[in-house]
Amino acid sequence: MKGTETPWLVSLPGSDPSQEARAGSPGVACVFSTLTQGELEVALRASIIVASKTALFAGGGASQPFDPETPRRLFARLGVGRATRFWFDPHPWSARRALTLGLVDRVEEDPQRSCLEIMELWSQNSPALFALLALAESGNHLDPYSALKLERARFALAFGSDAPRRGARAFFQPRPGQELAGG
Repeated sequence: MKGTETPWLVSLPGSDPSQEARAGSPGVACVFSTLTQGELEVALRASIIVASKTALFAGGGASQPFDPETPRRLFARLGVGRATRFWFDPHPWSARRALTLGLVDRVEEDPQRSCLEIMELWSQNSPALFALLALAESGNHLDPYSALKLERARFALAFGSDAPRRGARAFFQPRPGQELAGG
């Protein structure tokens, strides 16, 4: 994963996700209603899936996935057994059930607002975002170079804006009646 890519947002159903859902870069899928198989597969490419309370999720049934990575993505979210049951279940899952079982990450009254908030947070912290996603995708096994990149990104996130800098300065300021260590 490159740190120069930008996060993407796709609203489903109803948009053309072909350009938005880029594998290898973080994305947010905003689900409003029942998804077709293809739309579900696009949503599974996202790092975070946010659904409306009325959204429904159905597997592909007897049909093959369009994207060969779909089974792996479903297994990662649900586990092999639950993913297999979901794919072949003739009854769609409610948003609440999908949340409880791990298919979606959030269920919101206003999923669009929530997705935009996530995108804003990501745009403010993209170096840390990419490093943390690399860590998650690696199964918490990083080589030393990648671990150093993650540490740098965490430091940049912690001290990259004025509010954390003020907090850090205040933390290190001596308090009345205290002296600095070593002084």
